[in-house]
Amino acid sequence: MRHLPLFTVFLVALSMPVLAENATIPGEITTPYPTVINLAVEWKIKGDDNLNGVVAVRFRQAGEEQWHDAMPLRRVPAGKSRGTTPIFSWDNKFSGSIFDLRPNTEYEINLKLSDPDGGQDDKTIRLRTRPVPRVTDGEVVNVPAGKHDVLSPRNGQPGRPVVYMCSEGEAIYKSIDLEKKKWVYIEGLTVKNVENDRSIGVRMSEAENCVVRRCKIEAVYGIVADNPGMKNCYVSDNVITGTTPWTSEAMGANGKNVGEGIEITGPGNVICFNKVTAFRDCLSTWEDRGTNEQVCIDFYNNDVYVGADDGIEADFCFNNCRIMRNRMTNCFMGLSSQPGLGGPTYFIRNVMYNLTHAPYKLHRFSQGDVCLHNTVVKVGDGMACFTSEPFDYAFFRNNLAIGGPNPQGKWGDYQPGTGNPASMSAPGPHCDFDYDAVGSVGGGGGSGRIGNKSFAQAEPHGITIDMKVFNNVEFPSKPIPGYDPPDLRPVQGSKVVDTALLLPNINDKFLGNGPDIGAYEAGQELPTYGPRAPGVDEETEFIQRDLAAKGLAAKKVSKPETPVQTGPTPEELTAAQQAVQAAADKAAVLFRERIAKSAAAGKTETVFIDFSGMNMRAEITSADAEQFTAKTAAGLVPMPWSSQSPKRFADVAAKYADDSALQKAQLAALYAAAGDLAKAAEKLAGVEGLDDEWKTVAAKIQLLIQAAPAGAPAQDAAK
Repeated sequence: MRHLPLFTVFLVALSMPVLAENATIPGEITTPYPTVINLAVEWKIKGDDNLNGVVAVRFRQAGEEQWHDAMPLRRVPAGKSRGTTPIFSWDNKFSGSIFDLRPNTEYEINLKLSDPDGGQDDKTIRLRTRPVPRVTDGEVVNVPAGKHDVLSPRNGQPGRPVVYMCSEGEAIYKSIDLEKKKWVYIEGLTVKNVENDRSIGVRMSEAENCVVRRCKIEAVYGIVADNPGMKNCYVSDNVITGTTPWTSEAMGANGKNVGEGIEITGPGNVICFNKVTAFRDCLSTWEDRGTNEQVCIDFYNNDVYVGADDGIEADFCFNNCRIMRNRMTNCFMGLSSQPGLGGPTYFIRNVMYNLTHAPYKLHRFSQGDVCLHNTVVKVGDGMACFTSEPFDYAFFRNNLAIGGPNPQGKWGDYQPGTGNPASMSAPGPHCDFDYDAVGSVGGGGGSGRIGNKSFAQAEPHGITIDMKVFNNVEFPSKPIPGYDPPDLRPVQGSKVVDTALLLPNINDKFLGNGPDIGAYEAGQELPTYGPRAPGVDEETEFIQRDLAAKGLAAKKVSKPETPVQTGPTPEELTAAQQAVQAAADKAAVLFRERIAKSAAAGKTETVFIDFSGMNMRAEITSADAEQFTAKTAAGLVPMPWSSQSPKRFADVAAKYADDSALQKAQLAALYAAAGDLAKAAEKLAGVEGLDDEWKTVAAKIQLLIQAAPAGAPAQDAAK
C-alpha cells in the first residue's frame, strides 16, 4: 500500500474544513410571527463563509397556479452586537419577508437554495397571514359617555374578544390598562393624561392579541409596552398627540423634549395608519435592556408630524421588522436603526420632509438595514448617515434624496451637513449602494460621498437630480416653524421616472415602462397616511389592488387625456365596497343577536353545523333585548363572521331572516361583502320601502354588481 507523506496528509486535513465552510449546509426553516399583510421566513445554515449562497423566493395563494417572485432572502452571517447592554447574538442564516399580502389568506412559499461552492435545496412551505381584527367577532361592552378614571378591561378568549367602545357620545379615560390582558379590543375611546412628564395613555406590557383602534390619545407617553412587551397586537387608526414643541431647543438626544408616541417591544405587532404628533420619538422600539424579541414588527402608513428626536426609531430590531409607507414631516431624525441586530430591518417607501439632522441613523455598528424607495427632502446633506461606528450589510436601492443650504449652524446640538447630495459615513465592506437619485438645491456640496468614494464611484447606476422632479414643491429652507406635508410624487418625464431597478414584490406593479425612483410612482394616488375612513381596512384595500390587476386603475400617461367613462370609476367602486363592508359588519351584529335569541327561546339549539368540521352552538347567559352575551358551549368554537367565513355566516343568517325589505337588504350586504354578488342581487330583487340608510347601501351593492365582469364567479365578482 502506498502511503502519503505525513506533511501532505496534514495539508489535506487543513484544507478540507476551508472547502466545507464555503459550501452551504441547509438547516431548519422557521416562519416567525405572521402579521396581517406580511410573512417572514428564516433558514438557518452552516458554512457559506464567502457569502455567495442565494435563496430565491416565489409565492402564491394556496390553490393558485401562478407563482410570483419575491426578493431573495437576505444573507445574514452569524454575529453579535457591539457596545450594547446586554450583548445580542444571531445565527448564520438566510432571512427575509414577503410583503403586502392579502389578510387571512394561506400562501405557499417556495425556497430554492443554491451555492456555487456546493449545497442546494428546494423547499415549499405553507403559512397564513393573520386576519384583520373585527369588532363583530367579539362581545361588546358599551361604556357610558363622560369622564372616567382608569379602564381595566377583563380578558377575552381566542376568537371571542371583549370589545370596549362607546356608542353614544365620548368616553374619556385618564388611562387604559391593558397590561397582561389577552383578546381585548379598545375601539374609539378617548384618553387624556398630561399631568406630568411620565403620564402614560395606554399600558400594554404583556398584552397579547389586543387591539387599540380609532382612539384619541393625548398623553406624554401615548401607548407603551415595556419589557417583556406585547405580542401579536394591532394598533391602528388612532390620533396620538404629545407635548413636545418644534423648536431648535427641543431637537436631538439632549434637547428639551419628552415622551414617546408609541413605544413597544415584543414580536408580531402591527402599528399602522396612526397620526402621531409632538413627541421626542413618535414611533419607537425599545433599546438595550428594554429589548425583548423585536421580531416581525410592522410600522406602516403612519403619519408622523413633529418628532424632536426620531420620527421612527426601529432600534434593536432582530429580524424582519418592516417600516413601510410612513410619512415624516418636521422631524430631527427620520429613520433610526441604532443598531440593527443582523436583520433584515426593512425601510421601504417612507417619505421624509423637513428634517434637521439626518434621514438615516444606522449607528452603534448596525447590521442588516435594507433601504428601498425612500424619499428625503431636507436642509444640509441629502442621503445622509453621520456616524463613526461602521454599519454593515446595508442594502440601498431606488432611494431619492435632496439636500440644500442650511440656514443656521446647529439644530439642537447637531449639524445637518453642508448641502451635499449624499454623505453616508462609515459604510462597511459588505454594504451595497446603487440606483439611488440624489441632489442638492443650488448645486452646492459637490457630487456627494458614500464612505471614501464619490457618489458616482459608489453607485454605477445612480443619478443626480434637483427639485424639478417634483411639481412646485418648496424646499424646506426655513425648518422652523415647520411645514405641512407636501406632495412628493414625481412629475412625468423627470429623471426618476421609469429608471429604478426592478425589485420583485416591491415595485413590480409599476405604472409606465418601469418603476420610478423614490417613494411614489408618477401618476399614482397618494397613499393614506394616518386614520382611514370608517369601514376601510387592509382587506377592503385589496379591492383597489384587484381593480388595478384587471386594468381598471389609473394609468401613467405622458399628457392629460379625456377619459371615456363607461362605468363606475375605481374610486367609486372602492368607496362602495367600503360602505358595503361597514353595513355588513352592522348587519352581522344584528343577525348574531337574532340567532342567539332564537336559541335562548328554545327554537333551536344548534346555531351552525359542520363549520370547518366542528359543530357550533350558542349558550345564552343573558337574553336581554338590548345587551346579551353569547358564549361558547364547552369545547366548541364561537360563531364566526368575517375573520372566519363570511359566506357561510351569510348562509346561516339567511335561515333566521324574516321576509322584510330591511332584512333582505342586510342579507344582501352580507353576501356582497363576502364576494357573492349573485346572492346579493337575488336578495335585493323587488325590495322596496327601505329607509335612506339602507337605500344608500342597496345602491352601493348595485354599483358593485354593475362593475362585475360578465360571467365572473360569484366569489370573484366583488373584484
